Amino acid sequence: MRKLLSILSLTFFISPALRADSIPIGYIGGLTADGISSEAEQSLRAIQLAVKQQNLKGGLLGRPIQLEIFDTKGDPTLAQELIKNVQKKNIEAVVGFHSSNDALAIVPALDRLKIPVVVASATSPKILDNKKYVVQTCLNDESMAKSLAEKLYSIGKRRAIIATDVTETFTVGLSAYFQKYFENLGGLVALTEDIDIDNISFQSLAKRIKNYSEKADVLFISARALESVYLWLALQDVHFKLDVVGSDGFQSQNMDILINRFKTRFNLDLFPSHWDPFSTRSKSVHFFKYFKKEFPLYPLSDHEIDPFLSYDSAIILFQAIQKTHSLDPDLLIKNLKATTATGVSGAIGFDQNGSSSKKPFFLKFEKGALKRAE
Repeated sequence: MRKLLSILSLTFFISPALRADSIPIGYIGGLTADGISSEAEQSLRAIQLAVKQQNLKGGLLGRPIQLEIFDTKGDPTLAQELIKNVQKKNIEAVVGFHSSNDALAIVPALDRLKIPVVVASATSPKILDNKKYVVQTCLNDESMAKSLAEKLYSIGKRRAIIATDVTETFTVGLSAYFQKYFENLGGLVALTEDIDIDNISFQSLAKRIKNYSEKADVLFISARALESVYLWLALQDVHFKLDVVGSDGFQSQNMDILINRFKTRFNLDLFPSHWDPFSTRSKSVHFFKYFKKEFPLYPLSDHEIDPFLSYDSAIILFQAIQKTHSLDPDLLIKNLKATTATGVSGAIGFDQNGSSSKKPFFLKFEKGALKRAE
């Protein structure tokens, strides 16, 4: 709660006297949700930094930005109440979303209200289905899975085992898309296994996977960092020898905690990423510096992706508003889909459906250290 209060206290970038003439932009994220609250907190800080910088430049359309914060609490049943609060605040546009479950519950109503939405890091492609006023800064699960399947097939991997966290929308979708594209290329899925951290023995799961290892040449773990590392450790105990690849869920604040806990034991041969943390682009380097200066108690990590995508989501929205010279939602979404920029996470742009047009980077963990993959 203390951390949340510290975040909320940093939202007052404009004086009360100016708020009547301000442009209300909404942030929506799971600030108190189990499993994603740390990502949401860091992402909110990144958006607050973008708002502060824009207001120092004079705001948007000659008016200051007022950032209004909405906590999903990770509970889709609260979507209707949240939408009512968004309407009461007269929100002109929304940026945020780090959980596909949250986005799938809330975005349809925002779209019906003609409130433009920039989804930062919720990756389900279904978020965009039949939506007019929504774009995704992040790569979606289908494009990530397709790229991973093509990468593995290109390096000679033909038979895969898939272990999926069945409690997450994005990991279930990622596995389904991966299997589809891997098999379309001519690959074979030898075994599929479910992961439910509350109802599973990782030791038993590791043994079942090990028993199929002679029928495969790669294991794909579609899960967040915690479940993936627990499974990887159990696999080491049964002397599992195949290459292990993962999902973009590895880039999170939780990975720092796990790496520190297990030191140099962790290896992951390949996983796709929304950005290149080894980039020397000036915008990426400066973002680290500005973030550290603004939030010295909450430094960024190379293992995080959400704050970078969130900052870029805010920046691309601001650029589109300036380009439109208006807050008209039809004009704004048209210009938003047509706007391109180089952000702190790399190239930002969208196709006509609102999907990100960028390509993934491939990374790996070697003895606990994050590195570029070959």
